[in-house]
Parts: sequence; C-alpha cells; structure tokens
Amino acid sequence: MAAVRLPANVTKSDDIERVVLWRDLPNWAKAVESELKSPDRKIPVVVYLHGCRGLGYTGADINSGAIKYIHFLVSEGWAVFAPDSFARPGRSRLCYQQWGSDTYNQRREETAYALARLSSMPWVDGKRLVLAGHSEGGEAWSEPGFSAVVITGADCGGTGYAAQAPRGIPVLSLVGGDAPKEHRACDVTGRGPGSKSAVIPGIGHIVFDSETAKDEIRRFLRNCCQG
Repeated sequence: MAAVRLPANVTKSDDIERVVLWRDLPNWAKAVESELKSPDRKIPVVVYLHGCRGLGYTGADINSGAIKYIHFLVSEGWAVFAPDSFARPGRSRLCYQQWGSDTYNQRREETAYALARLSSMPWVDGKRLVLAGHSEGGEAWSEPGFSAVVITGADCGGTGYAAQAPRGIPVLSLVGGDAPKEHRACDVTGRGPGSKSAVIPGIGHIVFDSETAKDEIRRFLRNCCQG
C-alpha cells in the first residue's frame, strides 16, 4: 500500500488530492492520472520513506510528523509517493534495524519498487525524482536512479549507511541538535554539487517541525531540481 498526494496546481479540482494505492491494484496508475489536469504534464515527485511511527493516516496519528512533512512537500509543488512499509505482511515494527537486516532490506525493496513504477509513469518528471527518508526511512538511501536525496533524523552513527549512498547526486542530511546522541548527520563528503549536512539547533528527532529545517529543504530542492 502507498499514498500519493498531488499538488493543487496539477489537479482538476485545484486542490491537494490524496490517492491511496494498493500495490496489487492492476490499474493503480489510472487512479492518479484521473485526478490530473493533464496526464502529459511532467510533475516533480518525492518518494517519502516514513520512520518507525509510519504514515499516520488514521486514529491518533492523523496529525503525525509524517503527514505534516508530506503536506509541506506538496505545498512546495511536489507530488509525494509514500509507501506504507507497515502494510507489508510480517513487517517488524522494531526501530533501529541495522544495515543489512531484514527490515533494512525490506525498505530498500520498497524504494526500488517505487522507483521502478514511477519511472514508467508519463506524468513523472524523471529529472526531478527525489528520495526523502526520515529516521529508519533515511537509513535505506542507497537506491540509484534518484535526482537527489533528503535525509532527516537518520542514525548515521552506525556503520554502512553513509557508505551506501549513491555518489554524484546532491544529498541533504539534517538532524536535530536535541535528538538522541547516536543520531548524527550523515557524511555527504564526495556527493553531488550542493550537498549539505547540518545540525538544526533547538529541535529533536522530528527535524522537519523546524522552520529552519524547512528552509534548508526548500532551498535544497529548488537548487537541485527546480532551478
């Protein structure tokens, strides 16, 4: 299962549209295209990988950080494709899964699946296809084929994560200054032009609650993919 949110300026209703997609839905692409003003128009897309709290579209989590982050990206003109990792049978809800674990490999599978499907969609701008991951979702950022990567609140203190990042594309890594000590901004040395790693003071694990972080993300996306 995944959720798609479309920016208002590309929809028939001129309003932000939410489309829920089931992975095995034969005509899932038509569910999105039916909401578009013009299926031939190229739209920038962010693939968003949630953290351990999931997407939070129901119940008490309806105003979760994930939804706020997705809404921010959509308001900036990006369509957002957000796989729901917890919808997978047998998916563990334990956090801090190490590089190479079953959970890590599952997140990479989800990323590869999303990239493959979106790359075949006529409305997706392949030159503006960005991967954004938070926390656990930011630790599976090695899938090649994206235009840029945005990492928030990921644990780059462990081994393997930063080493797996694709080279040659811009990477933005943000962590909060009040986050757990093991959460260190990822090393973006040797990545593409415009790469940046920063610690945002006065904010915890949910980095994108900060206006400073939003400004950093906004500036990065415009420079890398909307210039």
